[in-house]
Amino acid sequence: MKVIISSIVLAFAIGGLAAFVLGTIQKPADVAFATSGTRVGLSTTTHMVGPNWTGLDDKE
Repeated sequence: MKVIISSIVLAFAIGGLAAFVLGTIQKPADVAFATSGTRVGLSTTTHMVGPNWTGLDDKE
């Protein structure tokens, strides 16, 4: 019984240590995959559809 409990505690310890180490090493996706050729703007008025698009169905 001591072996089972100690292996469970060891598994949690290894998992916690791995989570801590990976949390300090990994970068967010916007930082890790950013290149000089990437342009992502915050403008919602000209994003893919043009400045006059309202999103409404104008068939009526």
